[in-house]
Amino acid sequence: MLVLKNRVPKFLVLGLMSMTVLLGACTKKFDAQPEPPEGNLKVKVVNSVIDSDPQDFYQNDSKISTSPVSFGQISSYLTVRSGAKYLNFRNSGTATVKASILTNLPVDSYFTVFYAKDINGDGVIVGGGDDKTTVTGKAKIRFIHLNSFLTNNITVKPDGGSAIVDNLQYTRVYNYVTADPAVALNVTYSGSNSPIVIPAGTLTAGKNYTIWFSGTSINNPDYHIIVQE
Repeated sequence: MLVLKNRVPKFLVLGLMSMTVLLGACTKKFDAQPEPPEGNLKVKVVNSVIDSDPQDFYQNDSKISTSPVSFGQISSYLTVRSGAKYLNFRNSGTATVKASILTNLPVDSYFTVFYAKDINGDGVIVGGGDDKTTVTGKAKIRFIHLNSFLTNNITVKPDGGSAIVDNLQYTRVYNYVTADPAVALNVTYSGSNSPIVIPAGTLTAGKNYTIWFSGTSINNPDYHIIVQE
């Protein structure tokens, strides 16, 4: 799964690699490779920074979002262009870039990206490709740890079972896992004795989800569920 993560002003370049080959005084000519196809892809954007201004979403300098995204809100799928381009979040109505990343996303793909902050309080973009394949009888879930008040690692266990997510670090995206929607999920932070419980029946078999964690204080962790289309 392609995962996006970077901070301002250091840009992480995904999918781009250059190589210089020096062999003494000789130069080897490489056959030209075809350019990857260009076209559109879909991106959902989420604001996970609890004390942030509402955010506008841009590709390069073109505004993509149709309305500002406040904390906890998620946009519908927005259309962006494939290829090497910057994605960035800006305070709504301003040119102030809060987080930016240079990407090379493939045509006809689907992504969800989050405006977040790293452990130092710098703006980052975290996210990944949306898995559209489903599993009969199971819910498929991707977990993302974005609770800046609790930066300890997260473990997720179904009632009576083994961990399906182990040591999920802050600002990290866990690969999709499957779970029985009829069984509650217990979410614990390392050093914590009281789990967050995602009740049985919250999820539905045959659907895919992104569950991301936030919180208003160290004593009030929370979770948010995004149902993938």
